[in-house]
Amino acid sequence: MDKVFIDDLMVRGVIGISDRERSQPQDIVVSLVLYTDISKGGESDKISDCVNYRTIAKSIIAQIEKVSRYTVEALATDIAKLC
Repeated sequence: MDKVFIDDLMVRGVIGISDRERSQPQDIVVSLVLYTDISKGGESDKISDCVNYRTIAKSIIAQIEKVSRYTVEALATDIAKLC
């Protein structure tokens, strides 16, 4: 398996337990490693055979902006499901 890295994706979202934390969006920094097989795209040189990092990043941003979570664990589970 190959690794694809998305580092330091900055998103504004609501996360936390206290009223103060939840009163307004705060910066959330996401870094992740995706495991995938990139050989097909590497051999064909076709975009359709490649992982679209932009699509993944935009999906993560949309999810964080849409939901408000109490725990980092719940947010991480959301992101894992997207990936």
